[in-house]
Amino acid sequence: MLSPLIPFTIRGVIWYQGESNTYDPWLYRKLFPFMVQSWRRKWGYRFSFYYVQIAPFTYATPLSGTGIREAQDRSQRMARSGMVSTMDLGNPEDIHPRKKQPVGERLANLALVKDYEKMGIPISGPVLAEAKPMDGKLELSFRFAENGLKLEQSETNFVIAGADRMFYPAKAELAGDKLILSSAEVSEPVACRYAWKDEAEATLFNAEGLPASSFRSDTWPVFFSKVQINPVYNPSLGEFEVNLSYSGSEPHAIRYTINGVEPSINSPLYEKAFYAKAPLEIKA
Repeated sequence: MLSPLIPFTIRGVIWYQGESNTYDPWLYRKLFPFMVQSWRRKWGYRFSFYYVQIAPFTYATPLSGTGIREAQDRSQRMARSGMVSTMDLGNPEDIHPRKKQPVGERLANLALVKDYEKMGIPISGPVLAEAKPMDGKLELSFRFAENGLKLEQSETNFVIAGADRMFYPAKAELAGDKLILSSAEVSEPVACRYAWKDEAEATLFNAEGLPASSFRSDTWPVFFSKVQINPVYNPSLGEFEVNLSYSGSEPHAIRYTINGVEPSINSPLYEKAFYAKAPLEIKA
């Protein structure tokens, strides 16, 4: 479909990402930049490439949409690229949100500023620059927030964790162009996450009204995909043999619980099949 267009000179591309890649966010980290590079090689020059981050939606597999958003955010490292966030334009119950005009306006503004050198047009919401521990709290500083920040709800969307990597809801307080996070459950916070759910909608904006993308300050493992739980009944033993497996492409370790609690980095590591007689609620 692209081949007939390649002989024509283009100034740039705008790309509206669909949701079909949410099955494997780790793979998307490689696929999307590779696609852009392959197009540029075909045309023979590095044209601009601006794209839309997927909007909030309640996916069947938790964190699959969040994982794609993070991969899209990372893709801004590509030369002559740009992303617009739609964290404030989605509908958690509708995978095709209706607010399209603001999306087009934000894409247009990217091109006006980056390609046509128009001045004074905001092109991004707040982007995390640093998360610094300070007296039992976390102080967040941002780029694209020179005129200050806006916070719609002080205790929504932010979580913080200490060295144990257990996250708890955090209180957020504005301090000019900075944000202070704290929680009674975390005495020495070292990491934070914002809107770290597929369906989370924007609560953090800059003074120009543009939303922050979901973000995290840590690089710890996160759960992007479902694990297959395969119990097989052994009548001679009168119990189930339980095997756990994962078919994704990223390096992984499987952690699980047998009491219905969400798994964490401190949950048991799956290494081989285990056996069960009593009813269990397994999550992995």
